[in-house]
Amino acid sequence: MSQLSNWNPSKVKLFLGPPGTGKTTTLMQQLSDCLIYYPPNRICFVAFTKRAATEAVTRAAEKFGLSSEDLTYFRTLHSFAFRQLGYSTKMVMSVGDYINIARSLNLHISYRGLKDDGSFHGQTKGDRLLFLANLARIQEKTIQQVHADWVDENLSVYEIQQMQETINAYKLETGKQDFTDIIEQFIKHGNVPPFDVLFVDEAQDLSPIQWSMVAKLAEHTGEVYVAGDDDQAIFKWAGADVNQFINLPVGKTVVLDQSYRVPSKIATCANAVISQVSNRLSKVWKPRLELGVAKFISDIDQLDLSTGSWLLLARNSYLLKTYQELCMRKGYVFESSVENPIDPQLLADIRVWERLRNGGIATVSQVLSVYEWMTSRVGVQYGKKSRLKEADPERTINILDLERDFGLITTAIWHEAFDRIDSYQREYLLTALKRGEKLTGEARIRINTIHGVKGGQAENVVVFMDMAQRTYREYKNNPEDEARVWYVALTRAINALYVIHPSTPNHYPLDTIIRGH
Repeated sequence: MSQLSNWNPSKVKLFLGPPGTGKTTTLMQQLSDCLIYYPPNRICFVAFTKRAATEAVTRAAEKFGLSSEDLTYFRTLHSFAFRQLGYSTKMVMSVGDYINIARSLNLHISYRGLKDDGSFHGQTKGDRLLFLANLARIQEKTIQQVHADWVDENLSVYEIQQMQETINAYKLETGKQDFTDIIEQFIKHGNVPPFDVLFVDEAQDLSPIQWSMVAKLAEHTGEVYVAGDDDQAIFKWAGADVNQFINLPVGKTVVLDQSYRVPSKIATCANAVISQVSNRLSKVWKPRLELGVAKFISDIDQLDLSTGSWLLLARNSYLLKTYQELCMRKGYVFESSVENPIDPQLLADIRVWERLRNGGIATVSQVLSVYEWMTSRVGVQYGKKSRLKEADPERTINILDLERDFGLITTAIWHEAFDRIDSYQREYLLTALKRGEKLTGEARIRINTIHGVKGGQAENVVVFMDMAQRTYREYKNNPEDEARVWYVALTRAINALYVIHPSTPNHYPLDTIIRGH
């Protein structure tokens, strides 16, 4: 069990940050106050994800004129434990190690892990066994308990135990550790530097074993600031235990009560959803004064994606291809968390080529990548291309250098010069350009699962109500967990929310919940 029984509530301050209320900004202000009294190396900032830890380092460095070396204790929990134990990467289990373990059990591990919505869609039996064997450890549960929670009819308790025992034997033989071992070893033997202040961000997503590590860090620390929002705790499938966050003993709780993101109509919908959750910390927050837009629509073709930023969301990743097909058909440039039909390298090489054509420069390695899209008939003289391969890859060259020294034949626009692009990609990109879309910079349309964009936002959000059959079964068994997921989805929207009516019986009843509120 996590060691929160040793937790001293009197020195703990909890910041509850509903959607868009500036939780990170508040933490940075608190950090600013602490830096008046304490040097940076007496402050520890740990977070659940690398993204949050990196953001903290970046903001602190920019705001206070510090370097990353000054902020050496701003890390994820795993990274902190790894560093304090003095481990090297050679001591940690790698993909190859898990493949060897799988082979010994006549299994295959793709090691792609679960999808970010917690589904096993497309994953091998070996992947699933590996995940569940580790889940038991990070949740501090027995394998029998984890197996009962997941109800995977294709896996037995014996198979999960066999996987765990084989991993343990392999680690004993090789002397290697996995990420969970690193946390466990730190809790048992790790040295905690003398800190005056401890910050814990994204605390609602911590697993029981991570709470044990936080308790160890806090034991001899003067002040502890914990930040999170139980209403946005959507990673139970990955081991998070929101109940530990909800029941955390604290001396003072501060609710950030003004959202700078969510408008009134969307806040009403979101509050109707989160009201389905009985086990939550009480909090009231104010939306923006703007009304915003909240609509149910029957078909995604009703959407006008021509302007503004968009998040196109779904509960499960298999639904995202519908969004991709829409964007491809209408010529919108987008980023997607699933396999993108447009090669990202192609977009990068188009930018390089057009920069060269307009008098700019590029490195030799960038130009070689560009040449992969050109046949020798269109692009370069074969003999001189080999000279380019022998050049310093970091050397910068312009279009005249390419013509004179490396046999460039054409300076035509990209869709004429890149004659190895298949017609499908060429026509899509040309359609996008005719629409006025830009092929440079960050895409204004992002396609992802709800879990994949936690912490993100856009002017417009679209979400399918449909879900996978297994997800639907889990929702019926644990409706409060699912309510948190949909609360997160709705509160990503700055201006407009569009909910697509379901096409299957397996869906979250947003319309019913909102009408009944």
